[in-house]
Amino acid sequence: MVNIEVQSYIPHMITVPELQKTLDIGRDTAYNLVRRKDFPSVKFGREYRVLVDKLSDWILKQQKNK
Repeated sequence: MVNIEVQSYIPHMITVPELQKTLDIGRDTAYNLVRRKDFPSVKFGREYRVLVDKLSDWILKQQKNK
């Protein structure tokens, strides 16, 4: 049997409430973001998770588009 480190394949993710705290935004704004097609989020059933590694890239991209 091969021992594979699962954590090395799973990206770090945060929840919507954690996104709210991180960006200092409200609940509605956070959910509007995670529902956007260009936002780095994944939906598992009824729950959203935000891909932390991609979040800073997305923020920088938004700054460039201004």
